[in-house]
Amino acid sequence: MAGPPSLSAETVTIPAQDTIATVDDNSAVKSMPDKYSLKSHKFGDDGRETSLPKPVLAWGSCEKISPPAFTGGFVCATLKVPLDYDHPKGRQISLAVVKHKASNPSEHVGTVLMNPGGPGGTGTSQIPSWMGLFPKDLVDRFDIVSWDPRGIGMSDAVQCFSTATEEGNFLGESAEFPVTPEQQRKYISVWAKWGQRCAWAAGSLAAHVSTADTARDLEQLRRAVGEPKLRYIGISYGTFLGATYANLFPDRVGHMVLDGNVAPKNWTADGQRHPQQSISLRIGSDAGAGFSMRKFIELCGQVGPQRCKFAGPSPQATQKKWDDLMDRLLVGPITIYVSGQAVVMTYSKLLGALGSLFNFVQPFTSENPNVKPMKGWPQIAEILQLLWEKIETPPALNSSSSTTHCGNACEKYAGVEQTLAVICGDSPNPRNTDYYIRESQNVIESSGPIGLTNLWADEPCATWSIREEDTYAGPWNRPTANPILVVGNTFDPSTPYQNSLDMVEQLADARLLTVEGFGHSEMLNPSDCANAYIVEYLVSGALPPVGTVCQQNKQPFAPPSP
Repeated sequence: MAGPPSLSAETVTIPAQDTIATVDDNSAVKSMPDKYSLKSHKFGDDGRETSLPKPVLAWGSCEKISPPAFTGGFVCATLKVPLDYDHPKGRQISLAVVKHKASNPSEHVGTVLMNPGGPGGTGTSQIPSWMGLFPKDLVDRFDIVSWDPRGIGMSDAVQCFSTATEEGNFLGESAEFPVTPEQQRKYISVWAKWGQRCAWAAGSLAAHVSTADTARDLEQLRRAVGEPKLRYIGISYGTFLGATYANLFPDRVGHMVLDGNVAPKNWTADGQRHPQQSISLRIGSDAGAGFSMRKFIELCGQVGPQRCKFAGPSPQATQKKWDDLMDRLLVGPITIYVSGQAVVMTYSKLLGALGSLFNFVQPFTSENPNVKPMKGWPQIAEILQLLWEKIETPPALNSSSSTTHCGNACEKYAGVEQTLAVICGDSPNPRNTDYYIRESQNVIESSGPIGLTNLWADEPCATWSIREEDTYAGPWNRPTANPILVVGNTFDPSTPYQNSLDMVEQLADARLLTVEGFGHSEMLNPSDCANAYIVEYLVSGALPPVGTVCQQNKQPFAPPSP
């Protein structure tokens, strides 16, 4: 995008009726439409997608698509799909697709399509980055295909600014969640203006990035790879995508693994137009993060500084150390050096980072040279100890947000709009911005301050104005051609275990496989026991016995393998 976009006939128009007051700021949005029609396709309506010609994928080099895919033995292709499936011969958009061929062709079974989650997850880079975590039998026996969903990554992508630098400068300190009342008011105002900018710059595409449309793209991918029924692994948000596919195309469900689940009725607020809670609180992400924070401190204090660098003499002393560090960060930022780079760490930035770092429990180093090592929970301890050692230094200057200084090289960038376009368009959230202010104290009391990262991440949806043209809100129990395997970690920080229980209850035919352990999803925190059941199910359709519980390979801060 060379400059400020101009309004065109494709820009989304906002109906004047059914408005809800939001931000009291002369330069911000004054009212927003009630956009949740939650239009559902009647059973059988999906037949129009299969009337399209069978897609053809021309596989080639990944050099210009994804460095991890290029050096990880993947090939890449582009899939053309309709922007609007109600007008399949109209405007087409491009989806970036990657494939890793089965490592042992003599045992080749078929193709598994994978979605890494998000929304906003990029299959072209995340799946190649995680290949070393996946079970060997899966990699040996299946072609693994993934893609960047519509609006995301290297596919035709939602972008509200010319560069990541421009977006970072626009958001400033409001890129991090607010703490003080003044920061809260500013945050609400800035994100309302950001939403206006997105409607202006990206409305025509952002109106067509619903999970239902991505499920239709998944059906086109199934046809393109030649699978008679869908074999699929969905992680995190990818589980909601899988549930949506299963209910739009129930007769085409083959063997589907849903791992680290988002219960459908939590995502859709069970069809409520004006829910009492925002999406992250319905899922329980705030509570999951709070529980992981408490367990991190407890386990760290138990194992001691040799295995957890932040440990005090006891769990109680470690908790005191954490509390003192948080109090110091409320006064102002601390500068530390991580891998030789200066990081100005604020209170909000640290809690936001922890919310992501809790997802991976154990260190992992890939053989792929374009994949950075993941250090797991021990990395959290290292960062906290670096901050602790600087606790007596005067507050650093916060040079603002997550701005990336890369000039024209960032003309295609993965901004937060790629996540929020899906969440805000697909999932109902409270439209009264006062809700987020009022709820802050409740979240702190129930989950601790780390839960604020989830609450305020939802707030931009209060003033998001783009209408999704085609969403799906149920029913969720249409009988499928084959049963679905649901996998849940008992202490998942992002999508708590209750979501997996609810997923099994809400789908027509599903079996639960429980993994006793921490981290977000089994695929990213492996269990050999669970992986054996998953691969056997993908190969033959055989389900684990009812009530099966597996153990994670390694618990947090486990001693190194001999």
